[in-house]
Amino acid sequence: MSPGDLDKWSQAGVGLLQKGIQVKCPSCGYLLAGERFCPKCGSEIIYPGETKKDLIRSARLAKAYRSSAKLEKAGNDMSQSGCQLMGCVGFIVLIIVLFLLL
Repeated sequence: MSPGDLDKWSQAGVGLLQKGIQVKCPSCGYLLAGERFCPKCGSEIIYPGETKKDLIRSARLAKAYRSSAKLEKAGNDMSQSGCQLMGCVGFIVLIIVLFLLL
């Protein structure tokens, strides 16, 4: 589970599953595997030991993680474009210098 999945999966719910503790949806009885929302009825799930604040914090962290991943990609794209541009500029400067020397 990556930080970007915190709004879809519960760390507490996944931990309970890993310990062999089964948790069912309180609305429909569906056996959960750590999902934040019941796949059958769509109810929001709060696992034992969690609070509503935990859900809000998880959603904010997931959103921040996804935003940072987008910013990182944009930065990498700009860096590649800059390197390509500098390669062209360097070549043009070299041609001008050679032209001036001749």
